[in-house]
Amino acid sequence: MTLLINTEEARRVLTMDDCLEYLDTAYKDLANKEAVTAPPGGRWDVWVPVGDEKYYVFGTLQGASRRLGVFAMRFKSDIMHYPWEADGQTLDKYCVEPGKYCGLIMLFSIWNGELLAILNDGHIQHMRVGATAGVAANYMARENATSVGMFGSGGMARTYLEAFAKVRKIDYCKVYSPTRANRERYAAEMSDKLDINVIAVDSPDQVTEGTDIVAGCTDSAQPIIHPQYVTAGMHVTPVVPKELPPATVEKFDVVVRHNNGGAEGFFVGEDEEYSGLPAGHFDSSYRGVDRSDSPTLADLVSGKAPGRTSDDQLTCYYNVPGSGLQFAAVALRTYELAKEAGLGRELPTEWFLQDERD
Repeated sequence: MTLLINTEEARRVLTMDDCLEYLDTAYKDLANKEAVTAPPGGRWDVWVPVGDEKYYVFGTLQGASRRLGVFAMRFKSDIMHYPWEADGQTLDKYCVEPGKYCGLIMLFSIWNGELLAILNDGHIQHMRVGATAGVAANYMARENATSVGMFGSGGMARTYLEAFAKVRKIDYCKVYSPTRANRERYAAEMSDKLDINVIAVDSPDQVTEGTDIVAGCTDSAQPIIHPQYVTAGMHVTPVVPKELPPATVEKFDVVVRHNNGGAEGFFVGEDEEYSGLPAGHFDSSYRGVDRSDSPTLADLVSGKAPGRTSDDQLTCYYNVPGSGLQFAAVALRTYELAKEAGLGRELPTEWFLQDERD
């Protein structure tokens, strides 16, 4: 039987400890050619302008692990646009109507090709990104790091802080996002969830004062972690490259990239049809600053490259979006746990088979 697992069922069973364990193993396997992520740059996006400075975007990525015995494909279908707000342009997206989204993971057995599960990606998406940042922080943040500065107050900001609190003894976090109600809600919820002191601050420059780990988890279309915000001994990680301007990247002593490529876009229409996008959007969102000479996360966790070698170093995990291997690892663990708990809806596997060879 093929198991259909929704977001709430995934939320009930999947833990950050599970994600950290499975992803650390998956990246070691990637370094040793026992796993793969495709495309190598992380993700393929197809863009179609649909009018009113809105764009249909279909994104897909894949990954497989021989040790885990699975292949996964994740895809998402979005209408995207970039409205102007008080602090500049931000990304907004939806499927069908605002507040609704379509992201699915197909999980297959590599041993017989069976479709094991179809999963909504909502909770898994946030957990796999936050956990990967946590894996990197475990190798790169100072051992005595106790504080976090967080830009952003959405789902990614929640899983990033949860992951940091798993790999370091975090005592407090300072959070800033432009909307006061959002940052105050985040502070209250995360204080209660993690039993640490989370403080909502009123300006971006306050976020990094005296903090050991700094993370960007925003929808901003402009850089947010400026050079004056980072100092010796910090560990810094953006959720997307555009959060770090080149001048900030130049300050880092150690940079580890998520991968050595970057997402790749395919475009319908003429250049002028993309005038609604922020200047330099594709370079800053897909690849960021050229640090292709830097080791990857797989190199780091496998011991092929060093991370931090002194407490004074300013380190960065440079997240370039997209890894199908993340979805293979985390979707498998979600599937295992859902089966154990008797969750999900069973669908006949025969529905997805045919007797005509393609």
